[in-house]
Amino acid sequence: MDDTSSMIKHQKSCQTSNKNNQTEYFTIKTYFRPKISSSIPRTIKQKITNAAVELVSLNNRAFELISGDGFINFAQTVLDVGQNLSNKQNLNIVDLLPHPTTVSVGFCGIGLFHLNDNLQLYVFILGCYFYDRDNQSSNQIQQFVDSKLMEYHLTLDDSKFVVCDNENKMKSSFKDLCTRVGCSIHYLNKQLQHCFTTDIIDKMPVDCDIVQRMFNSIRQIVSHMRRSHKQSKLSRKLQSYSDSRFNSALYTMDVFLIVFDELASVLERTYMNDYILIDKGLLASVCLFLKPFEQAIEQFSCDTKPTVYKVLPLRQY
Repeated sequence: MDDTSSMIKHQKSCQTSNKNNQTEYFTIKTYFRPKISSSIPRTIKQKITNAAVELVSLNNRAFELISGDGFINFAQTVLDVGQNLSNKQNLNIVDLLPHPTTVSVGFCGIGLFHLNDNLQLYVFILGCYFYDRDNQSSNQIQQFVDSKLMEYHLTLDDSKFVVCDNENKMKSSFKDLCTRVGCSIHYLNKQLQHCFTTDIIDKMPVDCDIVQRMFNSIRQIVSHMRRSHKQSKLSRKLQSYSDSRFNSALYTMDVFLIVFDELASVLERTYMNDYILIDKGLLASVCLFLKPFEQAIEQFSCDTKPTVYKVLPLRQY
């Protein structure tokens, strides 16, 4: 009897305590976010799937594109922006996307080459840095490089050499406090360009008249064939000459040499005179002469090796 009475009193006490403290108890979901995401309607999911398939199909991209971290970050950003702009009407996604010509990101790569007293060479890649200055003036470039060198307690002085390309802003950036060494590939390409397109350098004749006349005739024929859309009748597509392309003269003449015999049956009478003036033997000799230059340019430019891995670590910017 006494035990039963004690249990009744205990039960009433617990019920009173539960009523007073019921607001203090929370479910586990209050403390931990569920791992499963909120349910998405099947129709919306299917719509996104169809759009993803169209994306990779129309743009000729691998389907793995949409599973990459970059695309996921991009899609999440667009989704967040869309939620912020949900109250605006007549909003077109084209207004949000940047135009390819406006996307300009600059990087500055800095490496250190050191020769010790025994003439042993040590190479250190200091980094490839995101260029965050307002412009690319010579003063800004120099300050940017100086700031990165200071992180390693390095400074430029007359005893140090700076190797960079031959662009005017780079020349101006490192004309003081150091000795600038130009890019070998630019120097080499400039010499080749002068051989075929320049008459006088520093008031001195180039003396490449025979080769230049042949090259001018080739350029005229190539220009005509590309303009008249007759090169479809040739086994190879003719290449136009471009000053901005390294060793472009070789590309133009090498393809021309391959289809040389085919041109006789395709050319109009107006351009036959230029064609007859071209010595095929001389053309073959010039192309053979330029081959080692092309090999050297490939070595200098590293166009045959993948280099994107040097940029990818900069993702933190």
